[in-house]
Amino acid sequence: MNNIKKLKAIELFSGIGGFCLGMKAANIETIWANDINELCCQVYQSNFGSD
Repeated sequence: MNNIKKLKAIELFSGIGGFCLGMKAANIETIWANDINELCCQVYQSNFGSD
């Protein structure tokens, strides 16, 4: 039986998603991200979706 759980991360001050790309490359799921800059949030959502 496989008991290995997939790692998950949150992104604080996520910008446009550079950290998310690195996490995807390392097979780590980003479950939440935030940024105060509205334009960064729009670009992030455009690249990675809102879910």
